[in-house]
Amino acid sequence: MNPISHFSKSILERLYHRWMRVRVDRIPVDPRIRFPCYQPLDKFIDVAGFQRLCPSIEQEIRNQMERQKELMFDAGPYRLGDKDPSNASASVIWLTSSSSAKGYFQLDRAELWKPSDESLRFQPLMDFIETLPMKQTARVLLIFETPGHAAAAHRDHCETGVCHEFIWLRSPSKRFFCLNHRTGERQYIESVSAWFDTVHQYHGTETTDELSFSIRVDGRFSDQLRSHIPKNNFSPASTPSLWASLSNLVSVN
Repeated sequence: MNPISHFSKSILERLYHRWMRVRVDRIPVDPRIRFPCYQPLDKFIDVAGFQRLCPSIEQEIRNQMERQKELMFDAGPYRLGDKDPSNASASVIWLTSSSSAKGYFQLDRAELWKPSDESLRFQPLMDFIETLPMKQTARVLLIFETPGHAAAAHRDHCETGVCHEFIWLRSPSKRFFCLNHRTGERQYIESVSAWFDTVHQYHGTETTDELSFSIRVDGRFSDQLRSHIPKNNFSPASTPSLWASLSNLVSVN
């Protein structure tokens, strides 16, 4: 590609992504939502069962690192700071793979995803994922940070009409936060599992002196889990935040 054309394309892409961030901030959400927030899902999963798996997951991550089987995690173009690298020192192991998924918005299409070769080394984890309150699972990622490394604060995308259903799980050492970029306030996820808004707020990790990891399981929630989700008359992408905010109101009152 011509260097000048490449430079022009880069500038246009950056301007487009900035405009999309501004657009998201102008989309109204339910006035009861208070950012940052997340919805814990621990009461819907076998927390003790997952915690028993964490040491063996950590060991297999170390084995993968020795075999150099991990890839750098790409935070994408919607980072909080334009100068933050998209692959800011977090790594990913793909537990499912797809040769036919076209773009980010097919990550919940179960028929397009299948267990990856790497998943065979995490079979107890894959068996645990089968017990989650999901009608079907699609993309499954294991994201980890080595000591001193972190993932840049970012949004996953800027399509406010899209609400991905996923269950997020973390190791005890994972310092993961949701961020209100207007106020700078961070809400650290303290539960073992969660669902959170990846569009109207940012999320990222902080460095620790330990290996830390999280797993994101995309797909479709079970009917039983969906029955707890409040109806959202505003931006669909903000649905996890609405559920979290209403749950917080109930706990306070």
